[in-house]
Amino acid sequence: MRSASVPAPKRVVRWGSLSFRMRDVYFYFRLGTAADGRRSVTRAFYVGRLRAFVDGACASPGSCTPVDFGAIDRWLANPHRRFDDHVNLSFEDLVIRLRSEANSIALSLLDREPRL
Repeated sequence: MRSASVPAPKRVVRWGSLSFRMRDVYFYFRLGTAADGRRSVTRAFYVGRLRAFVDGACASPGSCTPVDFGAIDRWLANPHRRFDDHVNLSFEDLVIRLRSEANSIALSLLDREPRL
């Protein structure tokens, strides 16, 4: 018996989207360590997609702690970085959303009738 969960093509799209968001996170930090990288149009594009992902990952507006990309940027801009609780929480919130999406995709796959 097949579940009424997300159809296979939708899962593929979600997996593709998640893999692109992981790439966006990589380039967000990679380009964020140099001043010219932080101001680049390419990085702004990555940040925009990450913001849209974060906003879309919340069940309802106001139900999630916002990821403070500005605080992360200020931290990256400081050559003498030290541990910062606010930055750490923002990064953890971003990672939690990415992990939640990966778990949701995996559960939707496991919820289907297996074919051997």
